[in-house]
Amino acid sequence: MFDGLDVTGVGLFSPQLTWDVVRRLKDTTRMKLVLKGIETREDAELCLRHGVDGIIVSNHGGRAEESGRSTIECLPEVVDAVGGRIPSLPRGLSMG
Repeated sequence: MFDGLDVTGVGLFSPQLTWDVVRRLKDTTRMKLVLKGIETREDAELCLRHGVDGIIVSNHGGRAEESGRSTIECLPEVVDAVGGRIPSLPRGLSMG
């Protein structure tokens, strides 16, 4: 199923995890593809462009980015960008 797709070392900060990998995963399986960790309008639009089936809005507990924005602060921007075309779910609604 993942023939030709090297996912060795793919992790949260891996440069190998690109939008091309997302598209290839989507093209390889009939399963729904949901991405967690989307925080911005731009990334939500990229999710749509690459065929993602759903988004989990999350700042990974603040460990993965430097803006200091909480998930609840990111949610309206992502939901607006998606415009109801795919589900956008909040994760970890802490206020900081």
